[in-house]
Amino acid sequence: MEQDIIEYTMHAACNSTAKEDYTDIINMPHHVSAKRPQMTMEARAAQFASFAALKGYDRAIKDADEEALIIMENEYR
Repeated sequence: MEQDIIEYTMHAACNSTAKEDYTDIINMPHHVSAKRPQMTMEARAAQFASFAALKGYDRAIKDADEEALIIMENEYR
């Protein structure tokens, strides 16, 4: 069953057949591994905590983009 879900997901992604509201997959059974125990909520949170180091990164990129646009506008006046 897990392989079927993976193949379906890959096929949908590659062929743009996935529906935006997920009605095509919303009622599919949730996979639970027989080999590995489920992570606790604390362990899952810790796994993604490193991304918090990038806090402010989006704002810095936007600021740099705005500065570049101002420079270009001034050059072509």
